Amino acid sequence: MAIFKAVVLSSTNQLRQDGMANIKIRIYHNNSTQYISTPHYISKIQISPRMFSSAIFSILMVNKK
Repeated sequence: MAIFKAVVLSSTNQLRQDGMANIKIRIYHNNSTQYISTPHYISKIQISPRMFSSAIFSILMVNKK
């Protein structure tokens, strides 16, 4: 069974010059992991675990309209 999770890779080489990081979807299946990039970006302030879930929710809701 595949497992899906929204993640942000916040290492230095994953950040844009303006400090924004791409939200990726991690897929884990048959002992292998793959990442799919999304068109969504999140600021460095929003990366904290407490803010991450609410930021993802608000991004997805805005784009749904």
